[in-house]
Amino acid sequence: MLLVLNRLLRHNLRNTLNVVIGRIGRLDTADDKTVREIVETCKQLLTMSDRARMTERLVTRDADRHDSVVDLVEVLEHQIESFEDRYPNVTTAVEAPKAAHVSADPAVATAIDELLTNVGQHAGADPTVEIEIRRIDDQVELRISDDGAGIPAEERSVFTGEKQISHLHHSGGLGLWLVDWIVSQSGGTVEIRSDSGTTVVIRLPAVEQGQGST
Repeated sequence: MLLVLNRLLRHNLRNTLNVVIGRIGRLDTADDKTVREIVETCKQLLTMSDRARMTERLVTRDADRHDSVVDLVEVLEHQIESFEDRYPNVTTAVEAPKAAHVSADPAVATAIDELLTNVGQHAGADPTVEIEIRRIDDQVELRISDDGAGIPAEERSVFTGEKQISHLHHSGGLGLWLVDWIVSQSGGTVEIRSDSGTTVVIRLPAVEQGQGST
């Protein structure tokens, strides 16, 4: 019943918001600040709808999807390409081996995209992001560091459990919660550090080439 309600709400929400955005685009006051704020709010709700859809997929998919063999370097390269197209003002520095195979749900690509998007949205006007992948014993570590404000404290508090997801604390926190869900379902961990900037560290089980499923 919950899954049916989720689909129904997402479908109606997306359709209604698309109608609203389409109608607003026809207004003569398209440059008005209030109109821009309405459009931005609608887009944020659409993003929440997409996150709810991804959460549903993670809940209902087969368990064997969680331990597929994924080349984390290849996934990262694809996500960085998309990220740089969306945020051309961000300077990206990457240090990674040619390949780093891990046991993970393929949805780990969504987790990386979510973290990079947070950098683009919150790290300032001309931010720099440093990304590193390295093997540490039986794990592969992905480290994403930015030199700006990074993930807001309010959103981090939802992720760490200091605050519950509610009508006041939901949108960004839901995205970080989704990151944690994907990684934890893959047997990994997520850590957020904030001092001069923000660093997110993801650790996933390492897999030797030729080992495990594909």
